[in-house]
Amino acid sequence: TGIYLVANRPAALSSPKFQLKMVVVAVIILNGAVLNFFVTPRLQKISFYEGTANAGSSQPDIVRKIAIACGAISIFSWFLAFLLGSIRKIPFSLSRGLAYYFGVLAIIALLASLTKRKSA
Repeated sequence: TGIYLVANRPAALSSPKFQLKMVVVAVIILNGAVLNFFVTPRLQKISFYEGTANAGSSQPDIVRKIAIACGAISIFSWFLAFLLGSIRKIPFSLSRGLAYYFGVLAIIALLASLTKRKSA
């Protein structure tokens, strides 16, 4: 839809809302690449049963935290892309919008790093 919009209205490229949405879409694409090429292959190698070969290894916890962070980033980013597509204009500049967006992403990553595995 972005290509169609730019082809019909080139002035949209100068809109802070459109620019922010394209950054959010780029983050969604990068996040998907991390999930597909880094997280998924490692999750497939991890045994999720207690007392198996992963005992003593911290890699399953790290991969789990990255997966949680990627999931939360994906949910937030898709919601924001939908929201930006639904509103007429944003009441702040692109730089402020980027600061808000990446600030929330940093908080999401921090919260994901604080997750603990539920003990049985």
